[in-house]
Amino acid sequence: MKTHVTVIPSDGIISVDGEVLFLDGIKSETFHALQWHDGAGHVEPGNGLPNEELSTDDYAGRVAPFVALWEEEKARLEKEANRPPTDEELAAQAVAEARAQSRTVLMARMQADMVQTGAFAAAEFATFAKAGLFTDWAAGQTYAKGYRLAHKGIVYEVMQEVTAIENQPPDAAGLLAVYRPLSVDPETGEEPDGSREHPFAFLYGMDVTKDSYYSYEGKLWLARADMPACIWVPGTAGLWQWEEASAA
Repeated sequence: MKTHVTVIPSDGIISVDGEVLFLDGIKSETFHALQWHDGAGHVEPGNGLPNEELSTDDYAGRVAPFVALWEEEKARLEKEANRPPTDEELAAQAVAEARAQSRTVLMARMQADMVQTGAFAAAEFATFAKAGLFTDWAAGQTYAKGYRLAHKGIVYEVMQEVTAIENQPPDAAGLLAVYRPLSVDPETGEEPDGSREHPFAFLYGMDVTKDSYYSYEGKLWLARADMPACIWVPGTAGLWQWEEASAA
């Protein structure tokens, strides 16, 4: 005798001791629900009719047949789960896996193409670098013009074809004509957005955007003009394009 049995024919549900199975074959039953718990229960006829109480004497004839259907279905499901796949199923699985792998490869290729050719803000490039979407600069490699790579968390675009030399990394002095920075240095771990509260860290040769804030040598600066590939550091004498905002 099971402890807990619930039967709801309209939904095809038989639940035995908390495990629910669905059997379409019971939907022809005319009662609304059968409940059995701890040796007693009742049948709910529905349509406003009173419940019919069930005792232990009724279990064999009224409850046990549904338990038997549940046990038969459970055994069938377990046998189905444990049987070896057919050749047709193995072929279908192989096709599905190949398609999934193809989608992954295509998405990766599309992502790689996008970060190489798309136009993004400096903060977005910084996020992509953190996500590992760019190849790290490596000495001995030859990079084509326009290729974007990462070095120490900063994204650079190659301005002319170059074979990387170990003592001439992208952040070395005098290499602006070869490697142009596209992102900001991840100094704080916060995502800079050019606001006063989250300024960009100024890098020599970066694109500077009007009305954005930049930190440089402990001070905060406001850009008064767009300055592509900027080689004028904040504080350059006589340069109106930079305005000191406050101590950074």
